Amino acid sequence: MTKNNLLEAPEAERRHLRRLETLVDVIFAMVIVFVVAGFPSARDFDGDFATPWEFLKQYSDELITPGLGLILIILYWAQSNIQLGRLERTDPMHATLVIVQMVLLLTYVYSFDFYLDFPGDTSVLTAQSVIFVLMGTVSYIAWQWAIRGRRLVNDDIENRELLLIRRKILPEPLTAFITIWFSFLGSTAWELAWLAGIPISIIINWIAKKSSKA
Repeated sequence: MTKNNLLEAPEAERRHLRRLETLVDVIFAMVIVFVVAGFPSARDFDGDFATPWEFLKQYSDELITPGLGLILIILYWAQSNIQLGRLERTDPMHATLVIVQMVLLLTYVYSFDFYLDFPGDTSVLTAQSVIFVLMGTVSYIAWQWAIRGRRLVNDDIENRELLLIRRKILPEPLTAFITIWFSFLGSTAWELAWLAGIPISIIINWIAKKSSKA
């Protein structure tokens, strides 16, 4: 490989990273628009509602599940922006993992469409939990690949920050794994199970602080 090719390779990888960031942002934005557009409105239900709050109170069950999905998508988008923003470049393996995560996100859109058609089917909730577990797992693997030997990260980023980002990936997939088993009990149990994310985050932070002092 010539000297010019050696210089062009990192520059091409940086361009690919910028294109990957654009692709990720576009897909996340489109999915959010789709989920918000799928929220039920008063026109979808029989009855007269004096105020919007009356409608929200009466049909909160139909709003919580898509609302949880929207929150999780925004959290994953924020994580993706943080991770990609700390990278200097990408490579085929990392780009493939990110694209796999986007395919899983689009699969969630498909499952969300099923939820709108069959709101009482618990298998749809199970599928959504599995999708979020896989999205978080792939995100973790992609980040681990990027920081191993600091192969893709910006030289200005400290190792401590890289490990902190890795730790912040864990709560969502771990919580989603727990919700898989609660999905068989119905939508209410599944929705409440997501609250496990709070103690999981606290425990992960506690373990990290304890390890850093050891």
